[in-house]
This record gives sequence, structure tokens and C-alpha cells, in this order.
Amino acid sequence: MSEVVIDMVLPDRFRARALWALAALLGGLIPAGMAVADDGHSAESLGAPGTVERVSVDSDELQLAAASSVPYVRPTSSAHGRFVVFQTYEAVAQSDVNNEQDVYVRDRVLGTTRLVSGAGGQARSGGGASISADGRYVAFVSDSPALAQDDNNGAHFDVFVRDMQTREVTLVSKATDGTQRALDVFSSPVISGDGSRVAFLTSARLSPADDDTAPADQWFNRLDAYVHNLANGTTRLVSVNARGANFTGPVGLGGMSYDGQLVGFSWGNSGRHKLDVPAGFYVRNMSLPGSKLIWREDLNLISNELDGAPALSGTGRYAAFTSKSPRLDADPDYNKYDVARYDRKTGRLLLVSAGVNSDANGDSWAATLSYSGSYLSFASEATNLVPGDDNDATDAFRFDVLARQITLVSATPYGEPGSADSALGGAVAISGDGEHVSFISFANDLVPADTNRKGDVFLWTALD
Repeated sequence: MSEVVIDMVLPDRFRARALWALAALLGGLIPAGMAVADDGHSAESLGAPGTVERVSVDSDELQLAAASSVPYVRPTSSAHGRFVVFQTYEAVAQSDVNNEQDVYVRDRVLGTTRLVSGAGGQARSGGGASISADGRYVAFVSDSPALAQDDNNGAHFDVFVRDMQTREVTLVSKATDGTQRALDVFSSPVISGDGSRVAFLTSARLSPADDDTAPADQWFNRLDAYVHNLANGTTRLVSVNARGANFTGPVGLGGMSYDGQLVGFSWGNSGRHKLDVPAGFYVRNMSLPGSKLIWREDLNLISNELDGAPALSGTGRYAAFTSKSPRLDADPDYNKYDVARYDRKTGRLLLVSAGVNSDANGDSWAATLSYSGSYLSFASEATNLVPGDDNDATDAFRFDVLARQITLVSATPYGEPGSADSALGGAVAISGDGEHVSFISFANDLVPADTNRKGDVFLWTALD
């Protein structure tokens, strides 16, 4: 059995959980290799102060008239928060005349907002973007066939990568031999920190190893995760089990390590998985033939758990995921989704979304990790993660692992919760250095002069 660490120096509200975990361990109720939660939060989960800046603005620093907030689509930033990528209906660039969503990158140092999803001097539509650590490469989704010359599958959603220095666009969602399928990618792509690889989710069969047999109209049962190597042009199937066999049924895409060698994903359709291939959260090392289960859970990915797939730290040591397993909370009356961080080296599990002097009173989800894994961001409906959260809305939070502190980042300049929902659909992400959190918000009081009555994209920055 792998090492399991149980922290017994806990606030009273968690002592019962630790005793339950110890009893379960001694009684053989926890399978080998499975982790036990550590709930060592401080009694007052108050984080360091920070500032909030609106980044969905044009190059003249003017607010946008159209919405820039798309639930379920994370605005992401470069490693040190200089660049923030987002999507908007606003025609920020003069060439943006397509009346569709497009992807832009905000440079907070130069004060510019540049079009990403364009070609031939025109905007071509795009969304679901992810940016590399240095801000040079942006992966995004578009149904435009005009972005790359080798895109020949018509108006289907594909994944592309834009080099912001050379302006070159590369088609990613294709087989190694360059062939495409007349099927769409399903969710936002994830680009590795070094910009070398892109992971994406699709029902298209892009590898001989992908042997899903579900009918084409049951696209959700054909979903698989793939990773494309931008250097050598290869596209490989990610979502395989421990024996290297393709999963049948829906798969959810998680995060990647900095070098793209590790990819997190989830698999499971409640009631349909086999006992020898358990549903739950997996990590695939692309240098190995199979994937490793890190957390078993009876998932129903068709319903509402696609955003619970495991995020990874840049080092790949830590994973973060959403779970409502009793292994996180033994209270039979507790039925909330929690965010947890898992140490792949030690097997130690840390509960992140714990309330002040009680369990969280709402769901938490959509965690992302900094490069080192020392900081996390997540969304939560809970109103008791920090004192004074009385807006009865979804909010964005940052968790400091070392200090065991939660910070409300979707806050006004006075430290109060925003006037409306933030991070809806899990639209929140942390930077590689852990000092910045990007998120969407419908609140109009996070920054002065927010009068557009639309959702905007914001960046929270920790104060040293």
C-alpha cells in the first residue's frame, strides 16, 4: 500500500473525518493506492490582498460594449500574467466584421489587445483559447476553414495554434498523416506551458488505436482525448486504460504538465463501466503505454462533470479535481462537490474547498494549479469559504497550500464580494507563478466605471 498521510492536528470540524479515515484504513475499506483527505485548513481562511484589473478592454483601455464572458470557457494567462487570452463578441480589431465570437490577447505591459482568430486580414471566429507560459502560442477552436490551408473538412470546429510572433496558424486537430474527419472538437484545447503540445477532446477517430464503435450520432460516447505534437506533427490518443486499450464511452479532458508529457483526463458513464476498468480520474504519461488511475469515482460525464477532470501542475506532481466522494467527507448528509489536490508522489490528498468552521455549504469545482502546485484557483457557490461572502453568487477563489488560506479574488476594491456571479461554468484559471487569477464576472463593482452591463474578463494579482 502506498503511503497515506493523515493530519490529526485539525480543527474540531474535521477531526471526525480523520478518525473515520483512520478506521477505514485499518479496516481495509480503502483500496491500496487510494488516498485519504487532509483537511488542515486554518480556522480563518483569509488570503493575502490583491488587486483586480479588467482585461477585456480595447487598446485604448476602453470597456467593450459586447459580452466577453462565456461560461464553461476559461480565460487563461501566461505564466507571469502579462498576457491574458479571452473571447468576445465585440469587434475590438478593425478587421473584426464577422459578428461572431473571436479570440483576443491582452498584453498588460504594452496595453494592447490583439486579434488571434484571424486570417487574410479578417476575423474568422474563434473561442476556447489556451495560452503558453511565455504568451507566444495560443491554441483555440474555430469553425472557419480559412485559417489554415490544410483545413479541408468544411465548417466543422477544429483546433488551431497561433504563433503570436510570426502570426502563423497551424491546424492541430488532424491525424498524424494530415487527414481530418467531418466531426467537431468538443471542448476548449489545452496547450502545454512550453507551447510544444496541444491536448483536445473530439469524437473524431484520429488514430488507429481509437476503436470506439458507438454510432456517429452518439458523439458523446465517442469522445476521446488526443495530444498533438507541434514539432513533429504527430497526433496520439491519450485516453487509454492501464493496459493501453481505448476507453469506450465519454471522456473529459483535464490539464497538462509544462512539457506536455502528462495529460489528465476523466472517464466514466455512471452504471456502464466495467469493474476491471474503474471510472474516475486518470493521468497519462505519454512515454508509457497506459494511464494511471489516481482517484476512483462513479462519474456521469454526460450530465455535469466534464469540468471536474483533473488539472495538473506544471511539474506534473500534483493533480486537482472535483469530487463528492465520501472519502473526502464521511458525513452521510453532506452532498456537495469539493475541490481536492492530490500528490502523485506521496499519495497525499488535500481538501481545498473547506468552509470556515464547517463543511462548505455549496458546490466547488473547476480547479487549476500553478506550476509548482502550491496555489490553486477554483469556482464555488459556497458562501462560507471566507468570512463575509454574502452575495449569494458563484465566486472565484485562490487557495494557498502552504498557508492553508482561501482568498476571494472576485472582490471589489474594498474586499467585498462582487455584486453578481463570477467564474460561472468554471471560467477561472490560475497563472503558472500562482500570483494571478483570470476569471469572468457579471459583477459591475469589481473595478471603477464598469457600466457596460455585460460580463467581462478580469485578472486578480496578489500583492507582495
